[in-house]
Amino acid sequence: MPPKCAHPSNEFLVMEMEKLLEQEGAKSHRRVAPGQVNHTISSYQRALHSIRTHPASIETGEQAKALRGVGNFIAQKINAILIRLEAAATYGEEMARHLPPEEDAAPKQKAAAASKKRKATPSNGLVEHPSSGDVSKVYKPAKGKCTSDSLMSCRS
Repeated sequence: MPPKCAHPSNEFLVMEMEKLLEQEGAKSHRRVAPGQVNHTISSYQRALHSIRTHPASIETGEQAKALRGVGNFIAQKINAILIRLEAAATYGEEMARHLPPEEDAAPKQKAAAASKKRKATPSNGLVEHPSSGDVSKVYKPAKGKCTSDSLMSCRS
């Protein structure tokens, strides 16, 4: 039986970290040759030991990052676990399982906003004629290249 935590509120975090450790152990049987050390597993074990012995409650990934053996990657995992725990307490266990991780949602929103800002040009080089407003397609030469049709617009 694993040792108890120094602070009782860290029990859930330790249980979730142990699940991650088991998942990583199952993956490592396929990736790591026999006799070699899986450094990811040893990193999780160091982090688990630090969390178990920490006398205060861990409430954020930044607090966890201050512990020995906890780096950026594990701190992000801990932060995601704590967010799920908070969502489970707020919305109930069933709803918390269906919520996306918070750090994954922000980049998707930024990418969607960036794609709305600029208008994509078709790969065939045809664009709408800007001056007349009609929807007929007009060839737009590559930047710095002039054609006989667009000679007047290139020189000005």
